[in-house]
Amino acid sequence: MKKMISAAIGLILSTTALATYMPETYNKTIYAEDTTAVGISGDYAPGFGTGSIAANGVSKSELRIDINSIFNRNVFTNAIKINELASISFYTKKIGSDSNQTVDWYLEIYTKPDLVNDDSWWFGRRLTIEPYFSVPGGTAPADQWNQYSTDEDASNRLRVFDYFATNNYGRYTDPFLSDITCGNVSWNDYGYTTGITRNYSCEEIMYMNISTGSGWAAGYNGQVDGLVITLTSGDTAVVNFEVPEPATLGVLALGGLMAFRRRRV
Repeated sequence: MKKMISAAIGLILSTTALATYMPETYNKTIYAEDTTAVGISGDYAPGFGTGSIAANGVSKSELRIDINSIFNRNVFTNAIKINELASISFYTKKIGSDSNQTVDWYLEIYTKPDLVNDDSWWFGRRLTIEPYFSVPGGTAPADQWNQYSTDEDASNRLRVFDYFATNNYGRYTDPFLSDITCGNVSWNDYGYTTGITRNYSCEEIMYMNISTGSGWAAGYNGQVDGLVITLTSGDTAVVNFEVPEPATLGVLALGGLMAFRRRRV
């Protein structure tokens, strides 16, 4: 009887804990000075601060997103898994004067190597999310902020591809994030002939990148802002890309000067 009562109490307590869980929002600001891109002041996505980040127009621009630290997780002990991803969205603004209007900032998800059929010595899997293949196409005019999202009802719904499973840099028939997170993915079902089936759901995320392509970076000046990542727990990360305020720049410059003086001494 005592064991039954203890079990019942434990069930009630665990149910109550689940019922009372309040999802958290984690805010993160990434400054242009910490990336290979450039800062744009006064031009930003709706609801995202006072500036944004633009491609440098010369070479590959890259923004490293340490998703685990943003959510107060540890990449070594309790890294976020692919099946915990509920939604990803971000804004871009293509520049009308740029010659190539098809390319845009894209997002990559790198998972940790587990020494079991990894795609590289330093990462396990790499999933790529390209606005280029969003559905429906052609709903992102230049010179305005356009949001891309993995949500089912999104105007520009993002698809996901895996180059190492398909030997292809994406198609308009690629799976959605919800297909990637739920279990086995047979790439033949999406128009490929590789015969490869992969299960990404338990892959642990190492980090994310938002990048431009090295092959078309020259002459591309598009902007990016407002990355939002929501987990199945309801926890959300809101990542804002900004130009440091003058006071912040002063602190950074002072820190650099102090470090220089210490080296001189």
